[in-house]
Amino acid sequence: MNPSRARAVLVPALAVVLAGCGHAGRTTRVVDDRVLVGRVIDADAYAAFLEGVLAEESGDLSASRRAYDRALASDDQDPEILSRRAEVRCRLGDNAGGIEDVQRALALDGHYAPAFLARARCAAVVRDGRVRDDAEATARRLDPANVTLQTDAAARGEEDGVRAVTLAFEDRAAAWEAMLTWSARRASFDAMCRAAERLAAIAPGRRRELSRWVEELSGVGELDLARRLALSLVLLEGPRVSPLVTRLAVDRAIGTGDTALVRRACVRGHVPLAEAASRAWLLGDAATARGLLALAAAADPDDPGIFAARLVAGDATWRPPSGTVRLGPATWLALTREITLRAGGEAARAFARGVPCEEIEDDPVLVPIAVDLALRGVDVALPPSGEVIRAARAGVEPVGDGSNLGARHRLLFLSLFPRRIAEADLLAARLDGAAGRDAVVTAAMLTRAGRDGAPMTGPWREIGRFVGDPLALGAIAAQARRSGDHDLARRAADALRRVAVTEREREASLSR
Repeated sequence: MNPSRARAVLVPALAVVLAGCGHAGRTTRVVDDRVLVGRVIDADAYAAFLEGVLAEESGDLSASRRAYDRALASDDQDPEILSRRAEVRCRLGDNAGGIEDVQRALALDGHYAPAFLARARCAAVVRDGRVRDDAEATARRLDPANVTLQTDAAARGEEDGVRAVTLAFEDRAAAWEAMLTWSARRASFDAMCRAAERLAAIAPGRRRELSRWVEELSGVGELDLARRLALSLVLLEGPRVSPLVTRLAVDRAIGTGDTALVRRACVRGHVPLAEAASRAWLLGDAATARGLLALAAAADPDDPGIFAARLVAGDATWRPPSGTVRLGPATWLALTREITLRAGGEAARAFARGVPCEEIEDDPVLVPIAVDLALRGVDVALPPSGEVIRAARAGVEPVGDGSNLGARHRLLFLSLFPRRIAEADLLAARLDGAAGRDAVVTAAMLTRAGRDGAPMTGPWREIGRFVGDPLALGAIAAQARRSGDHDLARRAADALRRVAVTEREREASLSR
């Protein structure tokens, strides 16, 4: 089916599907019992946009230009369409028109990397090397996962309709890539995950490139989706992905309770079984942890990681082999935490001096534990995300301007010491769906609510999911006191008292 025929067939049907979906330009949807208001994904605009992408891929630039014109007629507020049309116009010889589209795209989002890339390609057409190099450098510097984007999510009805358009070309990588960028721009994270999974299945050689979407999902607090996509990527043949992506894939496999799947993910991701066992223990799955340890011991009984992980799991009869001990980060952190609890901080500090910890990146499981140990005086290197959590828990100003932080940790930074209110508002809108589910986002949102009266949405009063996390518990206790919810304040303070480390946390746990 050619693009024009697909559009002719699908769009009338979509009009029926989408009828009655909210007011013009805005829509309401319910996700995980949360009511969200956001921009509508216009099915006509998306159908024309996808037609333009496919025509561009096939080399028919004139047809692509006409399709992008139609897309912009339906939605002229999308820098993605403008950036796409800009490049096509320049390639057709209309350099002035292309630059005009770039400027319009940047007026909508001044940090939109594809717009700078379009500017570079337009400059290349007219052989302007200086502008090309400057624009390319800017595009490379801007991380799409951390750029402030237009943030409202799309209605589920429109999202399903847009996916129907994509399914007309379900065997074409370009179609799913278009769906991926379209949904990412609108913070429609579930659709983004589905598109990335499908794109990876069609083009497994791109799995390293696609792994950045795992980091994007994790960075905005959509941890379940990040783990799902990570496992899909790790199980595919292709280039190796980052250690963080493999750890999240192992977490997803652990969550299924299928030890064979965990083992497969470990083999494909080059993760030691003892390390996976420690992650299972940290995630609260003791049965899977012990099953993995049994497999690991059968495969390599002299692995020092097995000894460490068994100590964590309460098996004190196992003895370490002689020689240099090297432990994975999960095993190291779990064991150091156990030493702290059993023998005190000095014993943990002595262990840390003898066995250094590997880098933990922005691992959502390991960073909170590393911060807790650092606050207890253990020598553990924290990533930038850990430093801002440590500052928040201690009540001190974090170092730097927060520019090296991912979305949710940057929101926490801005909520503590606001530098750019407009950026904080955009980030808060983008991450609203994770409030009440992700500890960092919840703490940031509650801190903003207490500081400037900003509304706080999400099931943040369900403190059971945050037991053991002093960052979130402290913010919940403070907000509950401000709002006069004395029962919640008491329960949060009681939970905080059991995990408080800093003086600030101890004081908060005593106030009701």
